[in-house]
Amino acid sequence: MFSFYFLRIHIMIYYLKKYFKTGCLLVFILSILSVGIWGVIFIQGKKEIQRQTIAFGAHTAQAATHKIDSVLSNISRTAQQFADSLSHRNFTKEEIEQHLKKVADTQPYILGVTVAYLPYQFNPKQRLYAPFYSKKEDRILQTGELYDYTDRTRWNYSAWVFNPIEKDIFWAEPGYGPAAQAVVTEYGIPFYDTKDPSKKIGVVDITFSLQGFNKLLNTLKLGKTGYAMLVSKEGHILSHPREDYLLSLKSMNDVSEETDDPRYKQAVKKLLNKETGYVEYLNPLLNRTSIVFYQPIPTTKWSIAVNIIKDEIEPDFEYSYKREIILSIFILFALISGSILLFKLYKAERIWIIAAEITFLLLVEIGFIWFRHQQQPMFDYASDETVISDVNGINTFINQTNGESEILHEDKPVYIPTGIYVRNIEFKDGRLIGLNGSIWQKLDTVLHKDVEPGVSFPDLSTDAEAFNMEEVYDRIEDGHRVIGWNFRLNILNKVDYKLYPFDRKDLKVNLRHHTVGKNIFLVPDADAYESLIPSTDPGINKSIPLVGWDFLGSYFSYEYKNLNTNFGLQHYQRQRNLPELSFNIILSRKIIGALIAHILPLLIIQLMLFGVIVIFSKTQVEISGYNTFGVINSCAAFFFVIVISHIDLRNTLEIEMVTYLEYIYFIVYIYVLLVTVNALLFSSAKHYAFVDYNNNYIPKLIFWPLFMLASILITLVLFY
Repeated sequence: MFSFYFLRIHIMIYYLKKYFKTGCLLVFILSILSVGIWGVIFIQGKKEIQRQTIAFGAHTAQAATHKIDSVLSNISRTAQQFADSLSHRNFTKEEIEQHLKKVADTQPYILGVTVAYLPYQFNPKQRLYAPFYSKKEDRILQTGELYDYTDRTRWNYSAWVFNPIEKDIFWAEPGYGPAAQAVVTEYGIPFYDTKDPSKKIGVVDITFSLQGFNKLLNTLKLGKTGYAMLVSKEGHILSHPREDYLLSLKSMNDVSEETDDPRYKQAVKKLLNKETGYVEYLNPLLNRTSIVFYQPIPTTKWSIAVNIIKDEIEPDFEYSYKREIILSIFILFALISGSILLFKLYKAERIWIIAAEITFLLLVEIGFIWFRHQQQPMFDYASDETVISDVNGINTFINQTNGESEILHEDKPVYIPTGIYVRNIEFKDGRLIGLNGSIWQKLDTVLHKDVEPGVSFPDLSTDAEAFNMEEVYDRIEDGHRVIGWNFRLNILNKVDYKLYPFDRKDLKVNLRHHTVGKNIFLVPDADAYESLIPSTDPGINKSIPLVGWDFLGSYFSYEYKNLNTNFGLQHYQRQRNLPELSFNIILSRKIIGALIAHILPLLIIQLMLFGVIVIFSKTQVEISGYNTFGVINSCAAFFFVIVISHIDLRNTLEIEMVTYLEYIYFIVYIYVLLVTVNALLFSSAKHYAFVDYNNNYIPKLIFWPLFMLASILITLVLFY
């Protein structure tokens, strides 16, 4: 009987040797063909995506340029018409001031309009006359009473007058406007003496605040978090999401120094040279791959740069990620089969090399899948999530909600600017998260006179100490009641641990106005933040000590909820499609901790299990000192070590789902069982060909390839 088993093994090995080389050749040919075909499809698909991306960006930049140029052309045309009127007849003070207001009312993005006469040109008895109509204050200010705008020794105060008159410079570089009390840029055009058409006697000047340019550019739709920049002829920034750039009068050269990316520096150089083009680079503001499209604006000799986040306009990450995994699997098969043929590993004495190679390449494949998964976009927005990254997003939300309320015949919605600042985060268990920080609201003293301030958190824990909010200030500033609270709360968060330790956390703090059943909605207080762009981290203390986590960013968004009750209120409004403001904090787990705490011990246990079956031998029991009982004892010890580690993992996460790392635990459990069974069969009086052949040769040979194969199958199922 014993001889029969060995005969059967030898016959199996004979046929394996006979057809193994042919099988490897067939696998290699099919793998190479698959790599070639799939690679061509993948590359062509990437090229088409890139072409569509560039076409979209170029079209967007062209549309933005056209819109900006149209607005600026309209301003210059309006100023020209006003200057022509002043050149054709003499206006009275009343007429000039009425006309100033009329011009200002037709231009939505400007601060005001000035008519400035050179000394004694308006009235021989009056040296200076320069009325400035301020839209913000809705009144006329006399610039000549604030400062001498003809004093050439103070060029910063007089350039706006003399540049148009003497140097034909009509669009000014940005600077501080004393009358406007803001950082401004200006368009000025001279007008002439009614009796002498060659004599310039003053200028018509239209004043832009740099925030006005921001409002203009915010009307452009540039993806969820894209943005545009406006740059003056000399390279000064006229519009940018970061208002501190505007207030400090930064130039594009200053901004380019904030990054070491040569592609970005080259793009800045071309933009300042009034060239048209695009470049892909790592955006220093967003820390994400962006494509910047730049081109000049014909009317002003300024330039516009449109930054579009690449992964927001290309198909989502899954498109490339899944195709790359398939391609890598084909390459894996080609490498294994090709190396076997090339190095003649099909020979019996080299079979261990095949096992080692398969183990190594499968490990590399798992590492590749992990690596690509960690390269997923920083912000993976839900398809039904409305991200608020600028004032334009807030205005779009308001317009959409107003339209829905009209259709539903609801009361006119009320919008309360609300801000949040999170100072600290504590993970209490798998779902419970503790936060503390500040919340504030701004209520217009007129529009919101009948609205009580207040915030509710719909996702609070049921813990009696889950929430505390203490008022710290209540003031009136610039026509608004500003009220702020310090808060401490515990919220329940939906966290997906399926891919632990390669998971991320999207901490959502959902906010509602505390009034129930009325059309009162919260909107982000954009004026309270430098920027609402997610990767600029609005509303978060970036120095929070997050053990085991990396902070990726924060942003505001809206989620739409459907309620299945009216809470007993007959006239409850917006029961369906109820917009709820969310403040989102995105965290990525630091993998190294979990690798050291869990994966490394599992690998060590696997090595020890492998050592057990290697040294366990029927012919060398006296040498190794290892018998069946010793193997069972060792496996029992390994089992208890694994169980304790597994229980510790479950207690740490406190979740119900099975995570990726736990599947590796399950594989090791099975291996402990298989090694035990192998020892029993190997020491049995009955002969089993699988374990008896060549002193347990086959289990030793397939130990690591089978382990890595099981691991990669689980990785593919969960990560693909």
